[in-house]
Amino acid sequence: MTGTAPSPKRDRYQIEALLIAHLNAASERHKKAAARFLIVTDGVPHHPPFDGSMLIKQTADANRNALAEYQIALQQFLDFVISGIVPEDFR
Repeated sequence: MTGTAPSPKRDRYQIEALLIAHLNAASERHKKAAARFLIVTDGVPHHPPFDGSMLIKQTADANRNALAEYQIALQQFLDFVISGIVPEDFR
């Protein structure tokens, strides 16, 4: 992850607040995607024939993508708090 130290345009607390908001939003998206996946797969027969496999694949993909977004947001937050690295999209 590349970046630079905070500029005078935004102080450390403003950037941290933005990163926390970004992290919280990603966390909420992940929670919702995980809950949706559990709802879709709850009570589904685990043997053929089953015609809802596309729905399960779509919700699994959404859950995986939301987790990846959350991991990125968390890493950006940690990089900033620990090393002072401001993500490119926050400059």
